[in-house]
Amino acid sequence: MFNNMHNIAVPKTMNFKDYLTHETIPIGYFDKNVASFLKNGKLENYMDYRKDIFEIRYDRIKSYLAFSARHNDVVYVKLEYIQDKDNCYHFLNELNKYYGLGLTNIISEIDYNIKTDEPGKKRKYDTIVDEESKKIIKRLKNDRVEEWIDDLTYEMI
Repeated sequence: MFNNMHNIAVPKTMNFKDYLTHETIPIGYFDKNVASFLKNGKLENYMDYRKDIFEIRYDRIKSYLAFSARHNDVVYVKLEYIQDKDNCYHFLNELNKYYGLGLTNIISEIDYNIKTDEPGKKRKYDTIVDEESKKIIKRLKNDRVEEWIDDLTYEMI
């Protein structure tokens, strides 16, 4: 998110270390032209107001887990897992079997970024994570949640 802030208003000159603990403000509070509103009229991401990036991350994960507790047929999949052609084929084949989709021609690789239409699957960034930033990350991250994310390939609930 440091390189693609999407809906967060952060000074462009902010370094990575400060970004880790910066209390964010959704960009719609500053610029109504780029604001997205929910059906209830509230600003999209209004709950992210004055939270750091770790609070936002863990609140969103909690909301995903709460959603899957209330609904059937929820699938979690790690993007990095399905960016591998063989893993993607396996995942799509399992979805096909699990849900009885009857697909016969599974295309398991897209060799361009579907957001940017550029060649390649994932953009590379050169963010420098210095020792002080690593200490901040270690202090603020939730090891149990991060372990679940690291171990995730896909899960069908």
